[in-house]
Amino acid sequence: WLRLTGPRNQMWDLINNGFKLMVGTNDIVGDDPGHGLINHSTKFVLVDRKLRTRGYYNALDSEDVAKLYRDLQIVLDEE
Repeated sequence: WLRLTGPRNQMWDLINNGFKLMVGTNDIVGDDPGHGLINHSTKFVLVDRKLRTRGYYNALDSEDVAKLYRDLQIVLDEE
């Protein structure tokens, strides 16, 4: 399991343009500006070692998460 990290502009470019998912900021939290939240998709993206997107999964749906685990095993078995 790997989690991507890096400079915000590079991560957001990958998320928006590579994975075609939403990410952005909400710079106002209540009456307290400047303490922004990061708004993002609730989807997991399965990417193989060849950087091919293998699937999108709703992180809030237990059946989708179970499918992610099954598909992950398939990807691992291929490698």
